Amino acid sequence: MTEFEPSRSFTWVATGPGVRITARHLLEQLGTGRTRVTLAVEQAGPVGAVMGRFHRRLTDRYLTAEAEGITARSEGRVSSR
Repeated sequence: MTEFEPSRSFTWVATGPGVRITARHLLEQLGTGRTRVTLAVEQAGPVGAVMGRFHRRLTDRYLTAEAEGITARSEGRVSSR
């Protein structure tokens, strides 16, 4: 984790040869017990640009699964470990 603001956001970065992946998780309080979560992934570098194009569907599936998990957890549909 490279950045953390409690109850607001966190960011992590992963690097490899020719690629830097940055994932941001932003929380926005909407009131009345509601929160909007925004997930964003950036793939940079010479390999990252190629990965972004060819692995778009995989990245979208990961983001969808993460969003569904966050929703389930926040709605109490998933028990804590």
